[in-house]
Amino acid sequence: MTINLRHTVEPQALDHFVPAHVVVNVEGDVLHHSPHIDKYLDPTAALPSRQLLTMVRRDFRSELESALREAAEHRRPIVRQNINVEGDDRLQRINLSVGPLPVDQREVLY
Repeated sequence: MTINLRHTVEPQALDHFVPAHVVVNVEGDVLHHSPHIDKYLDPTAALPSRQLLTMVRRDFRSELESALREAAEHRRPIVRQNINVEGDDRLQRINLSVGPLPVDQREVLY
């Protein structure tokens, strides 16, 4: 029996070892997200939305909005380091990286 290890192992490795991530279009609509993104979303968001900025926790919403705007304006990756995020009854420091993804020439994704 031949097993394609890449298709078997890669999804599990990505779920466990790749940082939480979200892919959005120019309008900020979420197109894809990693499995462990929930701790960065605001559980008190009133209405369901596809807009990342309405879903994300308030404690780093302004940093994310600023990084998205700057990445779109300059068409290059933007990194914000040591952002404080509260969750699970503790303070966590995260690094935020936002940049254009070279996926499709017709639409820019971040």
